[in-house]
Amino acid sequence: MVKPIFILFNGFNSSKLWWEYEYTGSNILTKHNFLNELKKIGHVYLFNLKFFNVDYYYQEQNVVEKNKWNKIYKKYKPHSSNIDFDLDDLNYDDICEMVYDDIKVKYQLSKRLVLIGHSYGSEVAYTFSKKYNDKVLFNIFLDGSFHSQGIQKEIFKNSDKKHESMIKKKFSNDEDLHKILDKIKNGVNVNKEIELVRRLISYHSFRYKIDNFDKKLYVPTIFFRVVDLKGADGKFQKMWNKYGTMENKEIAKNNDPSMYKFIYVSNVSHFMWYDEQTMHIIIKEIKKLLKSIVIK
Repeated sequence: MVKPIFILFNGFNSSKLWWEYEYTGSNILTKHNFLNELKKIGHVYLFNLKFFNVDYYYQEQNVVEKNKWNKIYKKYKPHSSNIDFDLDDLNYDDICEMVYDDIKVKYQLSKRLVLIGHSYGSEVAYTFSKKYNDKVLFNIFLDGSFHSQGIQKEIFKNSDKKHESMIKKKFSNDEDLHKILDKIKNGVNVNKEIELVRRLISYHSFRYKIDNFDKKLYVPTIFFRVVDLKGADGKFQKMWNKYGTMENKEIAKNNDPSMYKFIYVSNVSHFMWYDEQTMHIIIKEIKKLLKSIVIK
């Protein structure tokens, strides 16, 4: 059988490093088996988005933490110093085209792509599966963004909307953006500027999801969702449960049952594949889907 190509889309402000390693408080990271298990099944394509490389310049204020992260960056290189990007590079369509063009160069493309998106990366993976659905076998979303326009509007209103005027003023064009990026690259104590860029990225993300909302799933999709039973009485968990219910109803209403599946895992972190049992569930579901599909 022809091996699939797994494309892994990172979460917000994240790095491809975290698919394989976990920070547990030491400058020596804990290694996990998720990537090794995927590599037994097919090829694995990892990438970092340049705009999340702003983390490379972030300065920890605590001396102990600063020393730890300096060692981590030196040894593991979660991000690079390259933050040369334009405003258009924040758009999901442009990200997908960049990844697709790179995939074409590295692999002989056929109908054998499997998209794995974590959190923020799930919506990017969804956009990819919409643009190139004839090449994608299925999606695996790991605690991903909620696929609902109503939910996105509500979250946007409660968070990123308040930064809208500031973002439009400070990042009105690429020249404005590059001035701030140059300051980050060449300055000291630039955490404030890094936070501005993070807000810009988040704003663009929500605006894109709202403006380009589509109720349809274009390839079969498994939604893995973390349920924090220990915090079930908390405000955040109630909100999370509410949004999860809204998402399930909307997807069920607008898609054939053969196109989606929801799997809930309890009391694990947002990076759910760090949990060995959950990781094996994810791998098992991937193998099951691949077995049911003839890869050409």
